[in-house]
Amino acid sequence: MNGWRSLFGDRYGIDNLNVALIVAALVLSLVGRIFPRVVVFPVVGILLILLVFYRALSRKVVMRQAENEKFLSLWYGLRDWVRAPHWPHRSGNTFTGRGFQTDAGKRCFKCPSCGQKCRVPKGKGTIAITCPRCGQDFIRKT
Repeated sequence: MNGWRSLFGDRYGIDNLNVALIVAALVLSLVGRIFPRVVVFPVVGILLILLVFYRALSRKVVMRQAENEKFLSLWYGLRDWVRAPHWPHRSGNTFTGRGFQTDAGKRCFKCPSCGQKCRVPKGKGTIAITCPRCGQDFIRKT
């Protein structure tokens, strides 16, 4: 038992990027089963599995953590973009042309300079909104 701990104790291990690579390899394997004449899918799947082993057994922990952080920032950015209220049919939001109107008595406006969505209370008249990200002031009617 102590030999295994000394062998694998300083290795990186499995993280979110490795799990995503394993899922991608599984999907490519299934697509390769559907299209058996296309050899590219299983070969890329095997290469992804080898990459998972390389990352999991690596001793360069700081580099692997940086790769995982970059992957997570891209993943969460994509997830937040999909969940964003720019689709009127999601969660009862309606687009009025001036901004998004939510059911909770709030209005959402995009900052003209950086695109950050800012929520403000409805029914306050014309107000000056300060963007929390860039500090830009813009005036909108709620």
